[in-house]
Amino acid sequence: APAIAPAAATAATKAAAAANPIAKDDYFRLNPEFCVWLVEARSMYFSELSSDETRALFDVFVAAWNAGEVPMKCYEGINSGAGVPRTRPRDQAASARSVRDSEIRSRKRALVDRREAEQSHREDTRRRDKESRRKKHREHKEYLEEMFPKATGRDALREKKAANRSLARERERSPDGMGTIPESSLMGGGDDFEEARRREQARHARRNEARERKQLDLEEKLSKFQQEEEKKMDQFRALLAQGPIKIKKRSDA
Repeated sequence: APAIAPAAATAATKAAAAANPIAKDDYFRLNPEFCVWLVEARSMYFSELSSDETRALFDVFVAAWNAGEVPMKCYEGINSGAGVPRTRPRDQAASARSVRDSEIRSRKRALVDRREAEQSHREDTRRRDKESRRKKHREHKEYLEEMFPKATGRDALREKKAANRSLARERERSPDGMGTIPESSLMGGGDDFEEARRREQARHARRNEARERKQLDLEEKLSKFQQEEEKKMDQFRALLAQGPIKIKKRSDA
C-alpha cells in the first residue's frame, strides 16, 4: 500500500475512529492496542503500572481513539502475543534498575555519613562540656585557695567549708552559677531554652532519618525482587521458545 502523508493519516485515523468507536468496556479486548499506545504516546509500560493507573490511562486512550489520535496500526488491529510491548525491554529495564540501585546506595551512604558526623559533633560537645566543668572546678579551687591561703587551723577549715556551702547554694539558686536568675530564663528563654530546642530538632532529624533509611531498605528489597522475577520470566520465555507446552492429562485412579 502507498505511504500515507501526515495530513491524510489524520483524516484516515479520524475515519477509522468514526467507523469503530470504543468505550471503557473495551479494556480487555483492546489491550494490545492500548499497550502500543502507552509506549508510543506516553513512554510507559503496562506491566509497570498499577490497576488503578491502567484504568485511568485507558480512559485517556478511549478519548484519543475516538478523536482519531491513535496510530493507524491500532485501528487496523494488533495481534495479541509476545510481540505486544507489555514489559520494558530487558536492556532498558536493567539500565533503569542499575541507576535506581546506584541512587539507593548513594542515599544510604549519605545517611551513614551524616549520622557519623552528628555522632562526632556530639562527642566533641561532650568533651568541651567536660573540659569546661574541669576548668570551673580548678577556678573554684584556686578562688578558695586565694581566699583562704592558710587553711591549716581549725577556724580556717570551717571558713573554707562555709564558703563551699555558700557557693553551692548560689549554684542551686542560679542556673548559670552566677547568683542571679536572668529574666530571659524566667520567661522561658536563654541557653536552657535554646538547648531544649536543639535537642528537639535533633530528635526530629533522627526520626526523619530512620524513616528514610526504612524506605531505602524497602526500595532495595523491591529492586532485588524485580531482578528475581525478571530471571523467572527469562526462564519462562526460554521454555516458550522451545515450542508449545504440553500438559499431561491426569489419569483417573
